[in-house]
Amino acid sequence: MALVALERLGANDDRLRQYAGFYERRLRSKPADEPPLPNDNWKEAIGRPALETTLARRFAVDLRAKGRDALLHEVIARLTPGVASEAFHGLIRTAYAVESGDDVDIPDALTSWVIGYAELGRRNEQRWDTAADAFAAMHRDERFPKDFASRSITASILKVIAIPAFDDYRLAIRNVELRDLAKMAVLIYLATGDFTVLHLVTACHATRVLVPYLAADAVDHLAVAMLAAYASVGRPAFDVAIQPAQDLPDWPALAARAINRDDEHDLKLVYSCRKEEEHYGWRLHRMAAALRLNRRPASA
Repeated sequence: MALVALERLGANDDRLRQYAGFYERRLRSKPADEPPLPNDNWKEAIGRPALETTLARRFAVDLRAKGRDALLHEVIARLTPGVASEAFHGLIRTAYAVESGDDVDIPDALTSWVIGYAELGRRNEQRWDTAADAFAAMHRDERFPKDFASRSITASILKVIAIPAFDDYRLAIRNVELRDLAKMAVLIYLATGDFTVLHLVTACHATRVLVPYLAADAVDHLAVAMLAAYASVGRPAFDVAIQPAQDLPDWPALAARAINRDDEHDLKLVYSCRKEEEHYGWRLHRMAAALRLNRRPASA
């Protein structure tokens, strides 16, 4: 994902090779031998990390036999209720695999989503007209604690959805639109700079990339996941009327700064923000990219 972001931001081949060498040291080898896929059915691997290698091999075979679009339609439609799986990374990685224009990572991307799959549950009592109404209600909802003290984004989200009050927020928005969720994500990120919320910004971009393959109710599931993630970081205040700064650096300047960063989240956020601004034109995403790049790098 970071290499795709780097390339799209304008990194040259030397920088791409340097980053690949840097990041390679963090990777693990897949197990060479794993159990066979039960019933030769990929759905049997849902939520089963022990079948990673087996499933990736199966998807590689299916990709050659069925073709890219047929495989993506089949698998992604089934995975749509789990858009938040593994802190949205299954969704995001699959979007990168699709957007890269190279099918090489599609089997592994789909595998990562399948083996880490989790749903947040369903309920169909619509309480709010818009996403902004739902997030405003969650901000005021004192039934949710401010601190979940969890070790991961996923663990915090699971703690949120275990609270009975969260039933009020499951598939509860009458007129939910992806552009509204994208705006909520960037507004909350501008208010907080929060790492969890960063994933909401990139997840909205990923959802837009995968719209041709996701089930029709994808945006409803994304809204539920985003509300759970928002609650997990303490329901912070955000400004719906914020205006973009007038002295923002332009995208070439932001891209040039990002290219020199080794943090993959810097790269992915700046790339997603640029793509989202190209689509929506709000300039809020440029503010978000600048906010991320203005923080002190972890390596400094």
